[in-house]
Parts: sequence; C-alpha cells; structure tokens
Amino acid sequence: MRSAINYDKYSKMTTKQLLNSLDSAKNKRVRFQTQVNDANELIDFLTEKIKDSLNMSKKSDFVPLEKTGLIELAKEIEKKMTPKELEQLQQELEADISRDYGDE
Repeated sequence: MRSAINYDKYSKMTTKQLLNSLDSAKNKRVRFQTQVNDANELIDFLTEKIKDSLNMSKKSDFVPLEKTGLIELAKEIEKKMTPKELEQLQQELEADISRDYGDE
C-alpha cells in the first residue's frame, strides 16, 4: 500500500523548493534503505545464531555405555551388597517398572 503523498503541494512550488524537496526525498530514501539494510543484517545474524543454537543442542558427546565404566562400577557395588539388600533392590526395581505413571 502506498503512502498518501500530497502531489498538489508540489505542483505549486518554485524550482528551488522542488530541488529542496527532491534532495530531502533522496535523503529520506537513503535513510530508509540504510534502516532496511541494517534490519536485513540483523535478521540474517539472528537467523544464523538460532540455527547454530539448534545445531549445538542436537550435538552431544555420545559415549557408549561400555566406555563409561559404569558396568564395572555397578558390579563392584553389587558385590558389596548383602542378599537382603539385593532382594530389596530387585523389589524396588519391579515396583518402578510396574508402576502406573498416569501419563500414558
């Protein structure tokens, strides 16, 4: 949609006034073009930052379970547990597995 420009105002101007208005309009155009260019640069920058952020969040340092040493640690802890503690742990595990979490 075009802005409302009062062309009648310009038809009654002298040549000097027309030249001043032309110069003013050109300066306004340069300012607007600069603002548009700045806005485009900002949009490009922000878009790139968002893409980088999303790509960074997808990247993770995946470490296979075998390389974590957790299996060996779990076995060591299990060796130190009494049969009663092992039975209690097994019961807790089964209760957690069979629990109704209500969100399914």
